[in-house]
Amino acid sequence: MKKQPTQADLAAAARVSQNTVSLALRGDPRLPEATRQRIRQLAEKLGYRTNPLVAALMAQVRRRRPGYQSTIAFVIDGVRKGDLPRHPSLERAWRGARDRAQDRGHRLQDFWLDPRQLTARRLDAMLKSRGITGVIVNPDEGGQALPELGWDRLATAVLAHLDRRFKQFHCASAPPFRHVGLAVAELRTRGFKRIGLALPRRYDLMMDGLYSAAYVSLRSGQIPPLVSDRWEREDFLRWYRRHQPEAILVRSAEPAVWLQEAGIAVPGKVSLVHLGWHPALKGWAGVDNRAAAMGAAAADLVIEQLNANETGVPEQPKMVLVDGAWVEGGTLVRRSEVPARGRPPHL
Repeated sequence: MKKQPTQADLAAAARVSQNTVSLALRGDPRLPEATRQRIRQLAEKLGYRTNPLVAALMAQVRRRRPGYQSTIAFVIDGVRKGDLPRHPSLERAWRGARDRAQDRGHRLQDFWLDPRQLTARRLDAMLKSRGITGVIVNPDEGGQALPELGWDRLATAVLAHLDRRFKQFHCASAPPFRHVGLAVAELRTRGFKRIGLALPRRYDLMMDGLYSAAYVSLRSGQIPPLVSDRWEREDFLRWYRRHQPEAILVRSAEPAVWLQEAGIAVPGKVSLVHLGWHPALKGWAGVDNRAAAMGAAAADLVIEQLNANETGVPEQPKMVLVDGAWVEGGTLVRRSEVPARGRPPHL
């Protein structure tokens, strides 16, 4: 069998040091692009392949050497710096990504896009000058596209979005179809028959329309979903009074306030289930989106690309879905209080 070329063989053929070969194969921006491209082309010509055992060993070495830390950028778009505590799911995802990155020998650094302070153009220059090639992006919910960065030199993962605008990149997200299915199944075991879905359209768009698609599939159209562009109190209450759902799947906390203000008791008159539950929603029933695990999965996607020397838009984007878990809460009538015919008691 023909001997597989080593990095030392590549270095001799390219007339550079073995360290230069290693940096070039990792896509290190400290080398000129022409040098990286020349060595990669030579590696392809000679049939060089990364040794998976060596890659695994180096990953282990990085974890055990605290002094070695490359940086992965956590790019936050659409949320102001300092507002992280007001976005509990994002904060959990950030912590999950940070912990996983540290465990794998990397450091996570957050960058907050802001047209007045940190534009995409300036951020791109910063990433390039600092040699940062791994990026986790939390997109702006209302944005039209990802920020304009040098994606060709970056290993990227998109966090918590299944939006088709970002379909060209690897992503880590919740599976909305399964979350709706879990919530509906839990409600049905309690005897609920008339189950509604009400949420701002931006949440449905984030998940490629799968919240409403799952609901329509599972509910067979008994109550039309309210997926609203305006998402205002009067529109919601008008929908509620017209259809009289016994329980409502929601993705934001406003319906609880609107119903109580209108004299409609929660959960006495209607029960609520939050499809994006997080610990700040104390007292709510819902589906825990496990945002920390999503953040960790996004970090894994980036680190996998870095270890394989892969940058740019992938030929086959991967989607990692982190399943949720049911959470009991006071916005849902207890099972013993639901009559057999499925209607909760009215106050």
